[in-house]
Amino acid sequence: MNIVPTDFIFQHEYNLKNLNQDYKLIVKKAKTISLVESYLHPDYHHAFNLLFPGFTYSDRLFFKTYIDTIYDPLIKKTTTPSRGYVGKDSILIIGIAPGDSEYSFGEPVMLFGPSSLRLHEMLSTGSHYYFTNVSKNAFKKNDLDKEQIEQQLPIIKKELLLFDGCKIIFLGKYEVYDYLIEKMLLTRVFKAKHPAYFIYKGNNGLIEERDRITEFVKS
Repeated sequence: MNIVPTDFIFQHEYNLKNLNQDYKLIVKKAKTISLVESYLHPDYHHAFNLLFPGFTYSDRLFFKTYIDTIYDPLIKKTTTPSRGYVGKDSILIIGIAPGDSEYSFGEPVMLFGPSSLRLHEMLSTGSHYYFTNVSKNAFKKNDLDKEQIEQQLPIIKKELLLFDGCKIIFLGKYEVYDYLIEKMLLTRVFKAKHPAYFIYKGNNGLIEERDRITEFVKS
């Protein structure tokens, strides 16, 4: 994969007002190249922003391991790929599944849409986050059973193994999270309210939830 820094548009500032404009630039720059592939680069390990659409890495070993074991065989084939910082100090943000809008447009996970915007408000900008979903495909949230969970496990299981020991923030209350916690022996876990909760509640309690997440991240 031949990638050079000039292939990148890098958003240095956390500014939601520029999001739509930046995305148009991203798509234009990507041309016929896969959107996510055009943002793969191991030298942006200093990135702290929440809106980077691809991946950054702590070092080239994580870069190679992620590409060889997760991205090329698994993530590359998904409609709504994961994104974020890949390293030993990553903070994993795990949702249940992509929303209808991001799934239909094939956007990187948790980048756009009302729930994603609420999520960005819930997170501090001083940490390295890796964003992913249990299911990389959309489904009716209330219809997911254990058989379906098993079908979705190969990618999320490999992601969790690579990020072994990292802190994890699960979004919402779903049985699949407890299933993963038990199956993967996860211990550094925080269960946050789903960002959509604050859409329906008019942001009531969002600041308090952000404070709880920040306390967990810094602990």
